[in-house]
Amino acid sequence: MWHLIAAVLAVGAVNAGLGISASILGRTRREGGPAPRAEPGPRTLFVTGCLLALAAYPLVRTLSISTGGLFVALLGLYYCVGFLLSAIEAIVFSSGPSPIQPRDALGALVMASLCAGTASLVMSPASSASLLDNLERWFDLGGVQESALRIALAAVAFMVAYCVIGSITWHFVRPYYEDPRFGLSLRVPGAKVIIPLQLARGLVVTLVFLPFIASTSSQGAREYFLLSSALALPAGVVPLLSAVGWPTFLRLAHGIEIVIFAFVYGFALWRLLGT
Repeated sequence: MWHLIAAVLAVGAVNAGLGISASILGRTRREGGPAPRAEPGPRTLFVTGCLLALAAYPLVRTLSISTGGLFVALLGLYYCVGFLLSAIEAIVFSSGPSPIQPRDALGALVMASLCAGTASLVMSPASSASLLDNLERWFDLGGVQESALRIALAAVAFMVAYCVIGSITWHFVRPYYEDPRFGLSLRVPGAKVIIPLQLARGLVVTLVFLPFIASTSSQGAREYFLLSSALALPAGVVPLLSAVGWPTFLRLAHGIEIVIFAFVYGFALWRLLGT
């Protein structure tokens, strides 16, 4: 228990400290310029950092992997799932100027790297197993062609689950996208954009979780739950806690949507890629 508490507090403190430093630097550069956009405060940053650690910790404790390999796996989880997926969607779903700038992507990469580094040092299981060896072993189990097919099917499963669950959520959030009085500059692109976008996002998520699946000793329902939980918090709860400019109901609705999606897609991920 103390090991878990130390990991959670350490990553939370790092995330909050980096966020505060970036905010101070941003205010200094914006003096005399336009009003800054709404950004999460120190408490929110601390909470999101704690959640990032909490999401990964139970899964990490089942891994046979070196500290360096764990850093790579956590960096993919924290940056690609915790930032990149939502950032890409924010750009595509925006009807105004891009809400994500290059400095945002760079800042998120720095924060994810330091959080992943901190987490890998504090959480790392006592193992020297190579991540590359684990991945090679996973591919050898079914052969390259079958493994590639399983990865492709997992990406398709992501897209299907997203479209089905998203269409249900649409009935609740539609006014926020269509009513200009909310001033959110949101839009929903057509199927020609949505389908390839979600296939690409699905492929990213699948590849991010492959190191965890190839390195875990957990099996059965426990593996499914650990994978789903590790997806739900970074993909849904953390980004929406940071979306302080959105109405509470919209953040809550999309948060519930993504958590449900994570456990639906997590089942497909477990069945398709699990050993």
